[in-house]
Formats: sequence, structure tokens, C-alpha cells
Amino acid sequence: MTVFFKTLRNHWKKTTAGLCLLTWGGHWLYGKHCDNLLRRAACQEAQHYQDDSHWEPTLSRTPGS
Repeated sequence: MTVFFKTLRNHWKKTTAGLCLLTWGGHWLYGKHCDNLLRRAACQEAQHYQDDSHWEPTLSRTPGS
């Protein structure tokens, strides 16, 4: 265990850089996870509205055709 802490002390710049990189990566992954949850909720809500309404799409006609 002391070897581990000695290594961290001797390579403090690499340890700091690695910690910053891991922190940033975790924050980025959490953002991706939150985006995924938001998109899933929006798709489920859209699916709910699609299932409830029974509207028929109509073709729009332009004047003169």
C-alpha cells in the first residue's frame, strides 16, 4: 500500500492530469446519459400521442394543380 502512495507522490503531475481526465470523462458520460434519458422520454411521449390520436394524413394540394 505504501508503494501505491509513493508512486502517486513521485508522479504527482501525471496523477493530477489523470484525475482531471477521469473527472471530465465522467462528466461527459453523465451528460450523454442525461441526453439519452431525455430523448427516450420524448420518444415515449410522442408514441403515446401517436397511439391515442387516429388522424389520417391528408395530401395538401396547391392552387392550380
